Amino acid sequence: MISHGCSRFLKERLFDMSDPYSIIVCNKCGMITSSQTECTSCKDDKITKVNIPYAAKLLNQELMAMGIKVSIK
Repeated sequence: MISHGCSRFLKERLFDMSDPYSIIVCNKCGMITSSQTECTSCKDDKITKVNIPYAAKLLNQELMAMGIKVSIK
């Protein structure tokens, strides 16, 4: 019971009370894409809209700027 409450509290504080941000992710390669019709990396048309905290988006952008590929599954 305590672990369930703790995980729910962390989700609420780090995601719900923070600034949620929606991104478009390719289902095949896991890369963030800017196009709403197909992935720009693998040219696949299976994409999904995902909600993440804005801080996670910034971390993802900084890692990509350093040359580290980040895939979201």
